[in-house]
Order: sequence, then structure tokens, then C-alpha cells
Amino acid sequence: MCWEALADAYMVRGSYSAARKAFEKVVSLEPDTVYSKLMIAGIKHKLGHYQDAIVDYQGLLTNNPDYLPALRGEGESQLALGQTFLDQFVDKNVLDCVQAALHVLTRAALVRPGLAGTWRLLGEAGSMCSVLPGEMVEVMVPSKLVRVGGGDEGEKMDKQGLLEVAVRCYTKALVLDGDNAGVWHDLALVQAALQQMDKAVQALRKAISLSPRQASTWVSLGLVYAKQEDWALAQHCLVRALQLENSALCWTNLGVVYLNLGEQTLA
Repeated sequence: MCWEALADAYMVRGSYSAARKAFEKVVSLEPDTVYSKLMIAGIKHKLGHYQDAIVDYQGLLTNNPDYLPALRGEGESQLALGQTFLDQFVDKNVLDCVQAALHVLTRAALVRPGLAGTWRLLGEAGSMCSVLPGEMVEVMVPSKLVRVGGGDEGEKMDKQGLLEVAVRCYTKALVLDGDNAGVWHDLALVQAALQQMDKAVQALRKAISLSPRQASTWVSLGLVYAKQEDWALAQHCLVRALQLENSALCWTNLGVVYLNLGEQTLA
């Protein structure tokens, strides 16, 4: 169809608003088209209209509950909406998004368990609560995600339990794609939140071996060493991060390290 081809061309150019109008024209002519509806939802996500995108993905899933692109799409939109609420300090809404993301992404993992990206998204959902106060975190998690042979029911989990689920999901992603430096980094951050510092160091070193010029990984390793009060190694990592990318936050962390080393002048 000409309208669909035009919409795809707009997408390639990055003209998302024009592409959306063209895809909406296709839907008006062919109400049952799945591709155009999926693309409209994806455009809404790209434009930051996460709630509208979620509604569209859920509409697609009404007729086809196992449609993987819509399951993944809704999960990604739930996570993006949760991050927005996190930035706005609307903590209760963050938990609602985490719970919704865990449920829809678990369905996606059951449809295609061999996709590392789905397991990484599940890890991101579980780890999103890491910065929230422990006493307020309580989320229903699908039993199938918690244990082998779990049923369709859900289980209430606290912050500790959610972070442990995140570790398992990231580990599963690494079984499928062991050379992904980003997943090793994400795993390390959750392990650090669980106070598993030695494991976090190992994961971060693995991430650095795969992608040695990623400044954020060096910063994370420096912060883990700082929590262990290994100030010399923390200094080395933060200096290396600054060699790769000039960052005010990294300079601040390095200043704290210098203070603990007794180097007030350098701080």
C-alpha cells in the first residue's frame, strides 16, 4: 500500500509525526492492519507519549495475547514511564510500572525464552526499585519468574527479593549473550545494591574487558572500590574515566576520594 510505504519512508528520515499520520491513514483504510498499529505505538514511545503507547500495545494484545513485538513494546514503554515517574519522585507510580513491566515481559519470555534482550528488560524492571526506600517496595511478581515450575499466580516481593530476581534475569541474559558489556555493567550495579561487592567488582572488570573505553563502567568500578574503602583503586578508576570522558559528577567523586586519601589540595 502506498500510504504504508510513505510512512516507512518518513520513519527512515526520522519524521515521526508525519509517519504517524501516514500510518493512521492506513489504519483508517484497513482497520485490521497489525503492522501499522504496531508502528503507531512505537512512534508514540519514541515521542515520549508512553501512556498512549501502552494503551495501543494493549489493544494489539487483546486480539493476539502472544504477539511478541507488542509484549516487548509494552514492557519497554512501562519501563520508560517508570523512569519518568522516578525522575519526578512519584515512587508509588514507579512500583505500578515495575509490576506491569514484570508481568508483560514474563509473558514475552515465555513466548521466546531465547531472546537475551527480553531477559535484560526483566532485569531492568527488577532493578528499578534499587533507589527506592526498602520499606515502601512491595510488588507482585509472576511465580513463573520467581521459581521453576511456578504457576500463573503472583508472589509479593520486597526490595531484596526484586533485586535478586533482577540478578537472575541479567544472568539469564548473559547465558544467551555473554559478550554484552552493558548487561555485565547492569548486573554489577544490582549486585552492589545487594552489597555483593566482590561479585560486582568481577562483573565490572568483565564489562571493562569487553568495552574498555566506556567511561561509565570505570566510574561504577571506582564507586564500588570507594564503598570498600579501597581509595587507591577508586582513584585509579575515576582518573581513567576522566581520561575517557570529562564529567562533573566524576570530578566530584574523585574529590571525595582525594579527601579520604588525605590529599586536600588535590580535592
